Amino acid sequence: MIRFLRKPEVRRITGWSNSTIARKEKAGLFPKRYQLGDSTVAWRNDEVAEWSKMQVPPSEYWAFKSPNKGRPVS
Repeated sequence: MIRFLRKPEVRRITGWSNSTIARKEKAGLFPKRYQLGDSTVAWRNDEVAEWSKMQVPPSEYWAFKSPNKGRPVS
């Protein structure tokens, strides 16, 4: 079964405003919304989850970029 996310949840996940979500959608940088009713839109959970996975670099990336070379910061 497909689960849909409404705008408040998408905003929480992305940390973006409504206008940023719309701009990223238009640019093809975020999944497109689905029209569920006359004034109801939502995003597919699986599409947002896949997008989210692509936004977080692997931990090795951070260790490489860190001035501490992956050592904990005290």
